[in-house]
Amino acid sequence: LQARGGAEDFKAYAAGLQVPGDYKGPKYAGPGSVDDAFVKSLLAMYKEQGKLPMKYVYEMTTDILDLLKKEKTLQRIAVPEGSKITVVGDIHGQYFDFVHMLEDISGLPSPSNPILFNGDFVDRGVWSCEVLMCLFAMKLQNPSAVHFNRGNHESEMTNYQYGFANEVEVKYEKKLMDLMSETFRYLPLAHVLEGQVFVTH
Repeated sequence: LQARGGAEDFKAYAAGLQVPGDYKGPKYAGPGSVDDAFVKSLLAMYKEQGKLPMKYVYEMTTDILDLLKKEKTLQRIAVPEGSKITVVGDIHGQYFDFVHMLEDISGLPSPSNPILFNGDFVDRGVWSCEVLMCLFAMKLQNPSAVHFNRGNHESEMTNYQYGFANEVEVKYEKKLMDLMSETFRYLPLAHVLEGQVFVTH
């Protein structure tokens, strides 16, 4: 996957980026560095209008892309008797509603508390980057307990029309949208829960 305007790929490009010296938020060093403390620190930082360094955004997104490339267009999830799965739709960049849901309703995802996010993570709301990076962090921590479906807003044309592309350019840089769009293209389109419930956006 090539970075626009150069021969380097996105992982090499990210390796050359620097983390600001005054950054005090969670530090990303690969999927293994994402634990409960990382996720909670990220959620808290965003509540205070903090910003994840661009280096970490590129690195986390390329690692998510690697995960998504291993998933199928139609994913099947077992939901054994006595267990549950929560299905969440249309967050649309509403960060504080998203946090309220995680803290007061659903709880954070975990192997005992799986969550399927059923598309439309971004656009319309002004915190789409923050919502998306929290989703990516949770997926990196628990790839088998955090599931994504692609919605109609995980699409490059829609992102340029409804705000996400502009938000990425303002908060980071335009080149990052190429990586985001490629990542969206690998999202599953549907999940079947316990062979009984078909979920798509």
